[in-house]
Amino acid sequence: MFVDIIQTGSAGNCSVIRDCDGNQLIIDCGIKFERILPHLNGIQKTNILITHFHGDHILSLEHFKRFLVPIYCPTNDIVKSSVELISGEAFTIDDAWHIVPVFAPHGFGKSVVYIIDSIAEKKKILWATDCQRIPIKTGAQYDFMALECNWDADYVYMMPPSEKNESGYKNHMELGELCFWMSFLKHKPKHVAIIHTSNSGLLVPEIAVADIGKYAEEAKICRKDCQFNF
Repeated sequence: MFVDIIQTGSAGNCSVIRDCDGNQLIIDCGIKFERILPHLNGIQKTNILITHFHGDHILSLEHFKRFLVPIYCPTNDIVKSSVELISGEAFTIDDAWHIVPVFAPHGFGKSVVYIIDSIAEKKKILWATDCQRIPIKTGAQYDFMALECNWDADYVYMMPPSEKNESGYKNHMELGELCFWMSFLKHKPKHVAIIHTSNSGLLVPEIAVADIGKYAEEAKICRKDCQFNF
């Protein structure tokens, strides 16, 4: 299994998952189309999973629509030809991927947390970004997790009230909230990619890696050009 985190964060989000048979999942496409293409093995056997409809997650969506790439997203109000997901309702793509989408809170809206099983490789992935919490049971064994960790409450409390952007950081995953959820995991995930970290100074990467690393075999901050083979 190959995971290629091309870019993540408020400036744009896009990642590619590819199995041993060349089946590809693009998770979000919030960067330029020309930058995504070199990371793909062609456009065939490719599907797109959208977490939510913010610009930093869908910038290149119109390009993929022109190539008739199947798109899966929380609502088809915006992309009429897409497959509208139902929270908790599993589906299968091309006999290659078994996927369970679960809606999670993101501000006043919602984002999709994806549980992805590779049928060919029998590997399990959890992908959670742009959400305030992870509404997923903790009993499964995951080979890979991509988890948002945007801010740390300890640093927010040290800021003057006038400097707090509450409408921004509180829409995203906080380090303590994430670690609390991970503390209930029955099995340590093999790899954890820490994604969508903030550049606001409200998160110290070394602290995030150390705290999350208590609950995983490997934890790594990923902002761009970050690859995993497992």
